[in-house]
Amino acid sequence: MNDSDIGTKVRLMAAAKKVFADRGFKETTVREICALAGANLAAVNYHFGSKNKLYSEVLGDFLSFAFSRFPIDVGVCPDSPPADRLRAYIRGFLYRMLGDGDPLYEKLGKLLMAEMLEPSEHFIATLERYIEPTYEVLQHIVRELLPNAVEDIVHRCAGSIVGQCLLFDHAKGIIQRMCPELALEAGSLERAADFIADFSLGGISRLEAGENACP
Repeated sequence: MNDSDIGTKVRLMAAAKKVFADRGFKETTVREICALAGANLAAVNYHFGSKNKLYSEVLGDFLSFAFSRFPIDVGVCPDSPPADRLRAYIRGFLYRMLGDGDPLYEKLGKLLMAEMLEPSEHFIATLERYIEPTYEVLQHIVRELLPNAVEDIVHRCAGSIVGQCLLFDHAKGIIQRMCPELALEAGSLERAADFIADFSLGGISRLEAGENACP
């Protein structure tokens, strides 16, 4: 691939991020992306194969940046206590949702959230590459905290932790209106992360003590 081709591909990705973030997958056209990128209509198929694959590339690129900017293990190492790794996991999760103040990051985050709530066929490859491995890390942490638990309980605990994190983003508008002090913002993120961790570790501790009432 020559320099001209590389430049075109970079421009297409930049244009696709903006158009997909503004309009979503269904409302976006290849013509809009190519016009913004200053490329001919065949460029998307040439560089990415299809609009679907370009969309997957955009989501994957966004997640790759998000995980590099806000890792799941910041401040801990593989042999850190599982409770510490859980706190780091939750903190990274919330920071990835909050972003760093970039409006485009926020819009792409909303696009990703929509896919998390109702995955499309275009999201499967991204899900398998980024989301599933991250969720497996969380399950591994929970298994360490609950070494005697059956897999069903491990999944319930991991799902509960993810659900608490997602609530701050999915219900952002309602939270801001009803409980503004709980809204996910830079100044309140650490407090939110600590609460989710404390609440989750408390429940896991009770389960480990044998007080689980779930069937």
